[in-house]
Amino acid sequence: MKLLTFLLFSIISSTSALAQKLEMDASLMETIYCDGNVIYKFSGKNEMESMPFVGRTIKNIEFPADSKEMTIEFDPMVVPDAFYVKYGDQEFFSGFMGSVWNNEYKQVALSADERKKMLYIQPKSMIDLINHTKDDDYSTTENTPRNFVGELMYYKEKEGLVESINATIGSVGGKLKLDSIFKSGDSEAKKVTDEIKNINIDITKSENIKDYNTQLGSKYNSYGDIMKKNDSFTITKEQENIPIIVMIFSPLDKTIFKLQLSCK
Repeated sequence: MKLLTFLLFSIISSTSALAQKLEMDASLMETIYCDGNVIYKFSGKNEMESMPFVGRTIKNIEFPADSKEMTIEFDPMVVPDAFYVKYGDQEFFSGFMGSVWNNEYKQVALSADERKKMLYIQPKSMIDLINHTKDDDYSTTENTPRNFVGELMYYKEKEGLVESINATIGSVGGKLKLDSIFKSGDSEAKKVTDEIKNINIDITKSENIKDYNTQLGSKYNSYGDIMKKNDSFTITKEQENIPIIVMIFSPLDKTIFKLQLSCK
């Protein structure tokens, strides 16, 4: 009986180990292979200087000769990214995906210049506090969780995010034309962001801070399911030697994403 129990435990342990996927840092890999047991991990924002808002371009994905379909799955983890795939005439844009906000990601991670930009999405309460304390480097905002949807709306409304994405897609021969950055449209994102900007509680008085934090947290949560947590796209092989182009749009700081390929 003990031997049978040991054998069963060994089989279960072995099966469990096989089921686990291998996670690899793919930032410097020459070729990305179609292996459903591997999760490729990348950091974003490495190409921003040459291509505005493009965090990374991946052109080294191998389409196996004996496969007819490839499914590319994206996971932006926390800080939002958007993914564009082009293969021949097949195109896909995910819209921005990720977390609406995360309490572990504070505005202290942003540079003073980025914090200055994000005054555009700050509540009136915070703007008044900054002016009251003559906070020239905007460090007053450092302990506030980042509003990822609001940050993306800033780049859309103030720095031409949609126009830049469309131009980049066109530069690789793509025909997609976007008018929104989220898959479900941007109207709800704009509505809630504007409501956050209109929060007007006097937080120069300490007795009001609890009420302010409650209102701010409630508004953050009211973004709801504007962004997906992950998405995938299946391409059908057209002919040999057609490149698979994957572009990751990463306007925000501290992005890390995962990519997984499966073929059949």
